[in-house]
Amino acid sequence: MPIRPELYKRVRRFAEKTRPDSDSDRIFLTLRRSSRTGQYEPLGGNGDTAPPLSTAASAPTAPPPAPVAPADACHHGGITYCVLNLAVTQATIGSTICVSGWTSTVRPSESYTENLKRQQIASEGLPGGLSNYEDDHRMPLELGGSPANPYNLSPESPASPNPKDSGETSLKYQVCDRQLTSAQAQQQMVANWLAAYPGYKM
Repeated sequence: MPIRPELYKRVRRFAEKTRPDSDSDRIFLTLRRSSRTGQYEPLGGNGDTAPPLSTAASAPTAPPPAPVAPADACHHGGITYCVLNLAVTQATIGSTICVSGWTSTVRPSESYTENLKRQQIASEGLPGGLSNYEDDHRMPLELGGSPANPYNLSPESPASPNPKDSGETSLKYQVCDRQLTSAQAQQQMVANWLAAYPGYKM
């Protein structure tokens, strides 16, 4: 009976084990249909049954799952506190947040923040009018906060100056003096001042 090419190698190895002195390329085997598996199995010279031959291809091994990226300071425990500016990293602080005047180059327009503040005050049901609030960067620009993402802006009262502002400035100096990494300063900002969006710890 013809044997498939993929089974030939296994049959050949079996034949060589049972007839090691043979150098013939032709193999003669007695096959017996297994009552257990229903497959044909070769019989050795002593009547022993060879290991069952599988006609099924080996299942490919699934690749390991991709590693989960660690949560940043603004997202952990399934909670959003703020949003970061991906252009600001520890490697780029010398050309971003530690450059005098850099925040003015990324700060969104007043028309954008005023319109957003109006919407947020209404959606959150906050008392008072626009003048009672400042649309605050929850993670400040000088610590690598996103300039325009709505989840990094929320109505803050009282408006500047307030205690959070001094905390932002202190942390920024520590980062630029290499006393803290940017990630450490961001973690402190969240721990000290921010509740789950849109709340504050003030």
